[in-house]
Amino acid sequence: MNLQREIQQIEEAEKGCEVKNALAGALEKVEREFNKSEEIVYIHERITNINVLEYLIGNARLNFSILENELEKATPSTAIIESAACQIRDSLKKAESFEFCIEERKCRTKDFSVNPVSVDIKEINRQLATDFESTRV
Repeated sequence: MNLQREIQQIEEAEKGCEVKNALAGALEKVEREFNKSEEIVYIHERITNINVLEYLIGNARLNFSILENELEKATPSTAIIESAACQIRDSLKKAESFEFCIEERKCRTKDFSVNPVSVDIKEINRQLATDFESTRV
């Protein structure tokens, strides 16, 4: 009985080694395919100071509303009209000559669409079964 239990333990240990070897083989395949894949460089750009332009446009809109409201009055104030018009003119001039600040970032990655990595679990199981049959006494 002891001998039979020891044989069973040895067989189970062999199965564990076979699983480990099959998984190691799958990992090697993934690594090979990864190394074959072409490196792609993505360039991301974003405007870092867009909030300044938004502020200028918002300021012009606010002062235009002030100007409209003042002109609807029976006796509009020339001081308010001149002030609003000046603010609109200044904001629009600054917006017209606005210079965008663009931040650029590069990202490097492997392109798996060229050499897709596929590890088929059925293939691993088939290999395990073949290995197990060949090691059986």
